[in-house]
Amino acid sequence: MSLNPVQFGTEVIDQFGRYLMTTFPIADPGMEEQVRRHLRHDLGGERLIAKGPYVFINAAFEQGPSVAALCAEPKLGLHPVLKSVFPYESLHKHQELALRAIKAGRHAIIASGTGSGKTEAFLLPIVDHALHLRDAGAAPGIVAVLIYPMNALVDDQLRRLRPLLAGTGVTFGRYTGVTPEESEPERGRLRESRAYTARERDLLREGKEEKVPLPWEECYTRQEIRERRPRILLTNFSQLEYLLLRDVDLGLFRDAPLRFFVMDEVHTYTGALGSEVACLLRRLRHVAGRKAEEVICVGTSATVQQPDGGIDAGAAVRSFAARLFGVDRERVDLVTERYDAYFVQGYQGLGCSLDSQGEAKVHFDAEAGHDEEGAQVFPLVLCRSCGQHHFPLIAEEPVQRNGVGVRRTRTDTPVERGDEDEPLSRVCVTNRLVGLDEAHTEAEPPADAWLCRICGAIQDAKTERCANDRCERPGTPTGAGATGGSGPRRA
Repeated sequence: MSLNPVQFGTEVIDQFGRYLMTTFPIADPGMEEQVRRHLRHDLGGERLIAKGPYVFINAAFEQGPSVAALCAEPKLGLHPVLKSVFPYESLHKHQELALRAIKAGRHAIIASGTGSGKTEAFLLPIVDHALHLRDAGAAPGIVAVLIYPMNALVDDQLRRLRPLLAGTGVTFGRYTGVTPEESEPERGRLRESRAYTARERDLLREGKEEKVPLPWEECYTRQEIRERRPRILLTNFSQLEYLLLRDVDLGLFRDAPLRFFVMDEVHTYTGALGSEVACLLRRLRHVAGRKAEEVICVGTSATVQQPDGGIDAGAAVRSFAARLFGVDRERVDLVTERYDAYFVQGYQGLGCSLDSQGEAKVHFDAEAGHDEEGAQVFPLVLCRSCGQHHFPLIAEEPVQRNGVGVRRTRTDTPVERGDEDEPLSRVCVTNRLVGLDEAHTEAEPPADAWLCRICGAIQDAKTERCANDRCERPGTPTGAGATGGSGPRRA
């Protein structure tokens, strides 16, 4: 049987295009035709489908509040510096739940998928506690022991902590078999506590970490760990056992202000290994002179599956954690991921700009920024149930400009450290309501607004010029509908 590779490739591309249009329908006829036209196989043109869009199976996590909003809650008592250490526009809901549970003194099993932010979920309360100790002038001492099953995971966490804790005064160290006894790092280190510069952070993102000095906060050698007694200690369970046996290292834990014990990949600690690690934890608490209720235990796992036979997975996990940690099972919380199924971005990388008449023009490169007319290219999301298109934006608090309320906006991207501490809210804007169904109308009816197609500012009335004092382009505001997303936010 012969195979025509050109014809076969054409059929695959065409079938995938039809799959996209069926799975992620677009209610607006004009926009649908634009997308369909771009997805068609064209031997003489650019095959856009070969470089995207692609289908991603992962659903969006339900969003929680920003770190700044949580810092503003008096009852939580979070340190205000946290909002610059963790400069995220918003947390995932499961991260917020884990933070609240741990701050309330409860033990937690954080079961969520890879890349879901489990590390931040337990680091937030740990760093918060360390910052309060820093301000109080407390003596050095380990407050958190983080246990990983493999040294590769320890090293990965160490690389994440360096830019995160640089300049905070919160010390940390890695104690494994590769930790040198006394030698200084070849890449050098900072001699004072300061945050990494933008250039140093760029080098880290580019994988050129050897060109960036270690932060002052890192205790690099074994001798330095013993002398400085860092707040956060990264290790593995085998090394921890050695530390608790050797008299030279026991000083790290004797009467230490131990408050947190974290076990990554907690589901691996079963059988004989689980019994060994359970005894190790109890010995650690004994050496530190801490009672079981004085040390908050946290376990992380990629997933918790529902067992066969109708067994309650949550109850089973809490019982497992209670035995492993040696704590009351009623004080163990199971925190799992939550998904926001309202919007699905089925066409990764698609964006839209608006012409002078308010009509949408689809762009297959949403990162283009602006189109040929200077109009902003907004990111595009679709409602899975009805195909209604929206542009997700982050909006500042409204201000009055010549009697017109105006809100500056930006696209929904992570906040970088150093951004202004301004009240923000998440809004969804559309130029036309087409497939509005009951799920939309019952949730929150959209409000009429005027959107500047150049700068993205949202106004409550039409004007001759954009009311945003940073734009003021003539004839740019066009009719739009806007709905509030998840409430007030702070960067």
